[in-house]
Amino acid sequence: MIEITLQPVWEGLAHRQWTKAQLLELEKLLATPDLLAAYPRAIRGEQAFGVAMIDFIRDNPQPAANLFGADTSLPGATILVLTPFGWFDQNKSFIVKFHQEFSLPTIDVEKRLFRFDVYQRAKAAQGELHTQHPYRILGRMLLPGILDVGQKFAQSQTALDLARVACALERHRLKHGAFPDTTAALVPAFLAKLPHDIMSGEPLRYRRTADGNFILYSVGFNQTDDGGEVALITTKPPSPDFQRGDWVWRYPEKTAAPAAPK
Repeated sequence: MIEITLQPVWEGLAHRQWTKAQLLELEKLLATPDLLAAYPRAIRGEQAFGVAMIDFIRDNPQPAANLFGADTSLPGATILVLTPFGWFDQNKSFIVKFHQEFSLPTIDVEKRLFRFDVYQRAKAAQGELHTQHPYRILGRMLLPGILDVGQKFAQSQTALDLARVACALERHRLKHGAFPDTTAALVPAFLAKLPHDIMSGEPLRYRRTADGNFILYSVGFNQTDDGGEVALITTKPPSPDFQRGDWVWRYPEKTAAPAAPK
């Protein structure tokens, strides 16, 4: 939703249609959401949901058996009724431990970083979900896909940060007639502080282009500076591959107007 909302911001900047007052208002709006600060609450909510779902299964065996696709409700409900409460508690313990050790630390809120090292350890630990261990059965149903949430939070926050810096760059262009050589020139006149790259902890990459525009980008999920290149998935139409390449803010290259016919 955020990236769709940013499309008209990008279009207005690409066509140089925003006024200084509009840019200031846009920057204020773009700085309001703090997705990284919201991430722990979202994960704790997911953790609480997992625990509550297991309690529901334990306390409501018949509807739970129907919910999870038993062929007939009676055998499934009978199995759940006969299951010791400790089994449910062990499954809850596994889910809580997984969130505490991996899901939550994937985003370092204080340093505003995506912890790729934690993510890699979590991916390795996620292999436990595919075992037949009895204390992992409900985790297998409730945890798949949760690790990718951290990447989506970081990706969307990066999109907001890139848009905010792009607005400040446009205000610099309106005042000075050109984009600056470095983003350091934006501080403090146009931005109180530059956001850093959430994926690397380093400054966002920036360079001016020969046509008078610029490229601004994060190194993205692969932790590699690909020179501002976007990787594509070969769908129809092609779509960005956020697992590879950089996360980029740039405008179409300007081309010279065709010569008038003689």
